[in-house]
Amino acid sequence: SQKKKAMREKIATAVKNYRERNIADAKEEAQRFVEMRKRVQIAASKKELEAEEHKVMEYGEITPFERNAY
Repeated sequence: SQKKKAMREKIATAVKNYRERNIADAKEEAQRFVEMRKRVQIAASKKELEAEEHKVMEYGEITPFERNAY
């Protein structure tokens, strides 16, 4: 009966430790997803800003048409 009690306690602590590790891993993975989502959104917003900027032709600048002799 002492052996069974000790065995139950060992199993209980092992299960508890396993669950704690799983919870910690799940939290860490969720945090990684949040950070990844932020990075993707920032990159997308930068791309949108770059796409919005159009190059303004300045006076006296040679155009590709003028550069091409033929």
